[in-house]
Amino acid sequence: MELVAGANTIIPTSPISIEIQIFGIDSSELDFSAYSLATNAKVCSDDDMIFYGQLHNKSQTIKLIQTSSSVYFQINLPELSPQINKISICATLADEQQNFSSINYLNIKIKNSNVIATSRITGQHRSEVALIIGEFYRYQQSWKFRFISQGFNGGLKSLAEHFGVNIADEQPLSEVSPPPIPSQATSDTTPNISNTLRDIFLSPLKLIEKRKKQKELQLKQKEFQSKLSQYLSDGKLTNQERQQLDEFCIEHKLDKQQLFKQSSLLINNFLHFTLANIIADRFVGKDEHDFINCLCDYFQPDQSIISEIKNTIQRVNNIEKIKKGDVKLIQTNEIVVKNSELIYLHQKDVLLTVQRKNANNVERYRGDLFVTSERIIYKSDKPKNILISNIISYESNKNMIFITSKTANNSGEFYIGKDVDFVEAHIEQSVKRFHRQIDLRQSTNNTRHITQETRNTVWQRCNGRCVECSSTSYLEFDHIIPFSKGGSNSENNIQLLCRACNLNKSDRI
Repeated sequence: MELVAGANTIIPTSPISIEIQIFGIDSSELDFSAYSLATNAKVCSDDDMIFYGQLHNKSQTIKLIQTSSSVYFQINLPELSPQINKISICATLADEQQNFSSINYLNIKIKNSNVIATSRITGQHRSEVALIIGEFYRYQQSWKFRFISQGFNGGLKSLAEHFGVNIADEQPLSEVSPPPIPSQATSDTTPNISNTLRDIFLSPLKLIEKRKKQKELQLKQKEFQSKLSQYLSDGKLTNQERQQLDEFCIEHKLDKQQLFKQSSLLINNFLHFTLANIIADRFVGKDEHDFINCLCDYFQPDQSIISEIKNTIQRVNNIEKIKKGDVKLIQTNEIVVKNSELIYLHQKDVLLTVQRKNANNVERYRGDLFVTSERIIYKSDKPKNILISNIISYESNKNMIFITSKTANNSGEFYIGKDVDFVEAHIEQSVKRFHRQIDLRQSTNNTRHITQETRNTVWQRCNGRCVECSSTSYLEFDHIIPFSKGGSNSENNIQLLCRACNLNKSDRI
């Protein structure tokens, strides 16, 4: 949802962030601040003002993070004090001789795990030194965000005072006065402002020092991201490289996890590459599993990435277990079997395609496929009863399984869909059991093995995305010309496809 000035939207009561991307000037030329306001629209203490001199409040429920091109406020809405009725997000120019016409525009995104709302502020024709960007405010039992985009005359000091921050002017030197008589405690509604904010606002040296430190911090952040990009470029991250990244963050007092979040595209691409690598041979061993889990623990990516990795590995390994005979027997009254015949699989809604000799038309039938210890049974208007002993070859090509039998009438092309690898695995284990592990002409992972060098080249050529839909999820190295049709394992015949596109692809060439 894109908000215009004055519009509002409901915000989930969850940890959220507001990201402000800056175009036209460096972020160090802007000061961003957040004010936690009571019902009287004023702060209660200096803890309620978050800015470059105070990057978070005591409870850590509001945090400010600034890079060279963007700013983030992280706000934990469920944990906020009940006294906080509103949070105002603002921006001011460090040089009060300038105004907001010096920027091109600000892009604003409100996010949790998804983007909730966006908005934009352009600098054209703006003459103010400060902006009230927007505000989060309580609404009944939930929260809302209102996009304001309102100019404000005066710099950061004036803006802070507008929200009730009590910053006294510098007093001239005078004769030493006797110690004042202690006054009675002030009411809870009176702002309690310490000397920290006053010193920052009133000392020009503090501002210069802040700019210098901010520039140095941004340079170190860029250096860290450059190191990370360099380390991941070869598709590996060694223990020594991890140690060097950790030591760099400690030495320069950098927030490593926050830098990882800012490099999420790079890291997610690396994790997807690692996943595609370890599932390429159709089985993920303990060492490989531990390795990618270790990477996830280190980078702490979004839960969606972790779930994708876990589910993909589980699926690949389950299929391998089935191929090795680790199957569960099923009971069904749908077919009649011998007393000694075991039923391994019942796959519903399978499409059979039949091409008659000397006929132009193709016949299609829909039914159920059963795999037993002795037969492959297709129950439909065009039934088939394929003895395991008569199977010459079988193979899956994307979403279909082709079975060649000694009798032409019992051969067939079966459209399975997304579960094709599970069905093929059950057929494979049944055939191997029947022939006591005699090697038939079924497809094997070894003959289809793609070298690591080829995988690296293909990944870079495809930019870590499915060549069909640009997805980055559940990627597989795919033969452009199918292996069964004479396709090679060379880089020119390998592409990246996501699972969905791989299943939809036709390999009839």
